[in-house]
Formats: sequence, structure tokens, C-alpha cells
Amino acid sequence: MSPAASSSAARPAAAGAPASGRPPARLGLRIALAAALAAGLLTAILSGFSAWQQARLGHSVFASGVAQITQLTASGLGGAVRFGKGDIIEADLVRLAEANGRNLVGAAAYGGDAGLLASAGQPPAGGEVDAAVRQAIASGLSWSSADGLLQVRPVGFGADQETVGALAVGWSAAAISEQVAAAAWRNALLGLAIGGAVALVALWALHRSVGKPLTAMERAVTRLLNGESERVPGQRRRDEIGALARAMTAIHAKGLEATRLKQAVDSAQVLLMVADDEDRITYVSPGLKTVLNRVAGAVRERVPGFDAENLEGMDFNVFHASRAHQAGMLKSLTRTIATDIRLGERRLGLTVSPIHGAGGKRLGTVVEWLDRTEDLALLADIDAAAAAAAQGEFGRRLKLGAGADENLDRVAAQVNRICETMDAFLTDVDRPVAAMAEGDLSHRVGEDHAGRFGHVAVSLNRTIDRLATLVGDIKQAEVAIRRSIEQVSGGARDLSGRTEAQASAIEETTATVEEISATIATNADGARDAAAMAREARARAQRGQAVVGDAVSSMSEIEASSGRIGDITAVIDGIAFQTNLLALNAAVEAARAGEAGKGFAVVASEVRTLAQRSSEAARDIKELIAASGAKVADGVRLVNATGEALGGLLESISGIAGSVEDIAQASQEQATGMQEITSAVTHMDDATQRNAALAEESARAAAALRAESDSLAELIGFFRNADARAAAHRAA
Repeated sequence: MSPAASSSAARPAAAGAPASGRPPARLGLRIALAAALAAGLLTAILSGFSAWQQARLGHSVFASGVAQITQLTASGLGGAVRFGKGDIIEADLVRLAEANGRNLVGAAAYGGDAGLLASAGQPPAGGEVDAAVRQAIASGLSWSSADGLLQVRPVGFGADQETVGALAVGWSAAAISEQVAAAAWRNALLGLAIGGAVALVALWALHRSVGKPLTAMERAVTRLLNGESERVPGQRRRDEIGALARAMTAIHAKGLEATRLKQAVDSAQVLLMVADDEDRITYVSPGLKTVLNRVAGAVRERVPGFDAENLEGMDFNVFHASRAHQAGMLKSLTRTIATDIRLGERRLGLTVSPIHGAGGKRLGTVVEWLDRTEDLALLADIDAAAAAAAQGEFGRRLKLGAGADENLDRVAAQVNRICETMDAFLTDVDRPVAAMAEGDLSHRVGEDHAGRFGHVAVSLNRTIDRLATLVGDIKQAEVAIRRSIEQVSGGARDLSGRTEAQASAIEETTATVEEISATIATNADGARDAAAMAREARARAQRGQAVVGDAVSSMSEIEASSGRIGDITAVIDGIAFQTNLLALNAAVEAARAGEAGKGFAVVASEVRTLAQRSSEAARDIKELIAASGAKVADGVRLVNATGEALGGLLESISGIAGSVEDIAQASQEQATGMQEITSAVTHMDDATQRNAALAEESARAAAALRAESDSLAELIGFFRNADARAAAHRAA
């Protein structure tokens, strides 16, 4: 196509185009801002939901943990609450507060009457807590507040875990909330970075699909208005931009209808044909004749004898299959029409315009021909390249110089340049993105790209940097968690060992107490026998007084009875000595047991006192027996005074019988006390065994937590970057 024809064909496309670039720029900006706001809103919603999920999970885990700690603490306070050891309870509560730091607000232990035994920190208070404490003591039921931060647990004692009190603990989730808030903030920053990157990509896509075509259309129309040769781009698009381009082309064509005949006459290079009002050809430009000579063979198949050099005077409709229809259409033609016809292998575009004179009378028709074979082929290639680009394939390249329209060549060159730029940029972006999908965060996008590409590259690099920093922080947090788990596990193992040692010591104490209890039971049996013998001696003395006449025989019996009483007093003295030794051993064991053996020491002291009293009574009996022996020796001489002596002896024997009965009763009480001590030690043994079991459960829980920490380390280990490798090296 000649330059003049190109100019004539291109100028109609400029009709009605805007004179400035502000409207397209404002439209693209509004669309881009809407997309950015949508991306920001979606990012904010996702970040808020993630923060809510993390806070909910963290609070649930914290509430479960404090419930277990409260239960374990309540299990260890049974003996101290049962015996009202406020100082021991307070020490345990203080240790609990120190071990949990900011997580524990306060704790209080209550006795069986709901009275406060000891407290630490700021114990929970209020009607709801008081009611829960009374309920726990009365029914043995645990209570937790709705948020799990207030815990009330019954305190049991003994093998059957009889409820002897209650423990109330107030917890604070401030520390865990701060940790969750920090994690949520980091996630929000990461989400904002990703949302920013998405917004940038959306801005670029909107600029490419809307802003750039509108800008190109504006420039084309501006050049057309300035008299330059230009073709309005986007006419083949099926959206509003394409409709706008076609409308501007039609408007510009109408503005040039009055000058086409003059352009056809003045320029021999224009492919122009003019017909009169009867559709006879009156003028054919030389350029058109050249084109028709190329396709003369194809035209002769339809019009025999066709000669491109002698077209003047021929019917204008000779090139159409339906001549009558074409003639009728031209008669009624009131505006310019454009159509394409195929002549052989050539594609020719026809622009048909009516020529009107003064008063609107139709004078004829002017037809502009355009050989569009190469242009259409190039446009097809451009469409194919655009379709491939829309599918993400930027490897196609257009052959330059193939079209007759230089503007199309420039468009093809621009398409090639765009594809090359996009291909290079996407190739550069694909490398770090693919590496990131494999967990490698060490690759970055080159930041030497221009314009939007440079912004996208910088944003993507920042996103990868922040993701790498986040991964490093998570790995460091995992190392800290692992160390804390090791400390908890070690503490659980130490507690288990100490609990087992305590259980062994209590078992030994239980065996010793059972031996002492058996000895005391034996002493009680001996005391009962002695009391029976004392009662029998008293009866015999009474009978002896009644038979004073048989004095010699009675004195012999008294002498024999006195000998037996001496034996009995020796037995009583031995019992007192053994009891004293047992009391001494019991005092030693009580001192060894420490606080837990204070009650046992009191019982041992009472037993020792009874033993001393028994020894004194035995000495008194010995003295009385000695006196009786002297009297028996003088019995023959003092027969007349036998009755008086027997009366005194009766009183002495009565006193001895009372003392022996007191000893028997004391021994029985001592045996009862030892049984209670044995029961208490047994309860202590059961509680210690349960504590040992709880310590083992804590150790297993620490091991399970460590396994979860290992799983977390394995998951986060998927990502590899310089910072992450340094963090892993420090952890090792």
C-alpha cells in the first residue's frame, strides 16, 4: 500500500478521539484503586481471622495447662490440709506462684470448714468462688470459670481420697495473650506485604488491559487530529474499548467523505475508483489498476474478458456475484460502507461512499480499495501473539516488514518488545518463586527492571525477605520452646525420683510403726493379765481376813501369793522398761520424719510417761512385797496381830490392783493410738504413690510436648535461607 493510501485509510480512525490523556488516566486509576482496596480488605479479613484463631487456640491450651497444674497442686496438699499445716501449705503456694510467674494471680487453700488456711499472691475472691469452694468441700466437685482462669479443686486425703478441703487458684492469660498478639502482628505485616504485592500485580494488569489501550487510542486520535497518519488501535476488541475505537473510526470517516474525491484525483498512489450515479466506472487510480492486474486471472473466472487497464465505462458491480443486489444497495446508499472481498489469494478492503452534490442529490459513488492481504496476515499473527500472551506464553515473535502498513509494523515491533520484556521479567520472577515453592528463600528477583516491573520485583524481594525473617524467628522460637521442654522434663524426672524416695521412706516407717503397734498390743495383754491377778489377790486377802482363825495356813498362802506378786511386779517392771525403749525408738522415728511425724512424737511422749508410771508402780509393789515378807517372817510371833496386818495388806493390794488396771487401760489406749498412727502413715504412703504417678504423667506429657516440638522443627525446616541456616547452626 502507498503512503498516501495508508494516510487516507488511517485518518478516519481518529474522529472523535479525546484531546488529552486525563480521562483514560483517571479511569485506570479508579479501577486500580478499587482493586487495591479489595486486595487490602481481603488481606485485613484474613489477618484478623488468623489472629482470632491463634488467640482462641492459645487460650484453650493455656486453660488446659493451668487446670492440670491446679489439680496436681491440690493432690499434693492432702496431708497438710488434713492436719491444718498452714505454714507448709503457704510454702507450697509460694513455690507455685514463683514457678508460674505472671501467669498466676493468686492461690488460697481452705480447710474442711471452708476456713482459709493459707494463701499466696492475690487469691480469687467473690461469691461465685466462695460457692465453688463450699461445693468442692461438700461434694468433691471441681469448678472452673467460663474462661478457665479461675480454678477450684477439692483436696483429698487418704486411700479413699476423703475431701478435707479445697484449693482456689486465679490465673492470668496476659503473658500468653501478649505472645499471641505479637505473632498476630507479624502475620498481619506479612499479610499486608503479600496483599501489597497482589495489589501491585493487579495495578500492572489493569494498566496493561485498560490504561495502556486507552492511552494508545488517545495518542492515535490526537495524531489523526493533527493530520498525521494513524490507525486507531483496538478496533478488533469485543469490549467497550473496541466499540469506542470503531465509533471514533466511523466518526472520522464521515468527516473525510467530502475530501475523498479530491484525494483520489490528487494522488495517483491511492487505490481509488469512482462511479457515476448509474454505477458506471468513471475513474480508476493507477495503483488500483496495478493491484487488479495482480488478480486479473481470478476476476476473469467471474468476468470473462476482464482487463484492468480498460475499466472505465464498465458496470461498477461487475466485481460482485449478485450484481442486481449490489446495484440496489448502491442506489439507496446514503453513507460510507466498508467490506472485504477475496480475489484469488488477495484480500481487498473496499470503502464505499456516496457522493452528494448541493441539495443532497446523489452524484455517484467513490470506492477506496485497500490491499489488506499482508496486513491481515500480520494482524492474524498479532492476534495469535496476543492470545498466546493472554495464556501466559510470551515466546511468540512477529515477522517485521511483512505488512504494507508501516503502523502495523510498528505495532508488531511493539508487540515483540512487550513479549520480550514480559518473557524476561517472568523468567526472572519464576526463578525465586519456584525456589520458594521448594522451600529455598535464598533467591531474589533482579531489581534492574523498569517501571512497574521494578516495583513488582522490589515488592516480591521484600516479601521473600520478610518471609525468611519470619521463618528464622519461628525457628528461634522453636529452639527456645525445646529448651523450656528440656527443663520441664528434667524437673519432672527429679520430682519423680524424690517422690519415689519419699515413698520408700514412708514404707519403712510403716513397717516400724506396725512392729511398735504389735509390741504395745502384747504389753496390753500382759497388763490385763496382771490386773486379773491383782483382783484375785485382793479376793484372797478378803477371804484370809474372814478366816483369821486359820492364821498359819493363811500366812503361808500370803507368803506364796507375795512370791507370785513379786514375779508379777518383775514382769510389770520389764514391760515398763520395754515400753520406755519403744517410746524412745518412736521419738527417734518421729524426729526423722520431720513435720509429718510431729503427731507421732506426741504419742511417743505419752507412751514414755505411762512406762515411767508403770515402773514407779512396780517399785511400790516391790516395797510392799518386802514389807509383807518381813511380816510373814514374824507371823508366828505376831499371830495376834494377823488380822490387823491382813487389813493393811488388803488396802495395799487394792491400791496395786487399781494401779495395774490403770496400766492396762493406758496400754489399751496406747494400742488404739498406734493403730491411728499406722492408718495415718498408710494414708501418707497412698498419697505419695499417687504423687509419684502424677510425676510420671508429667514426664510423659513433657516427652509428648517435645515430640510436637520436633514435628514443628521438621515442618519449618522445609524453608532454607541464609538466616534460617544460621539459626539452625545456633540451635545445634
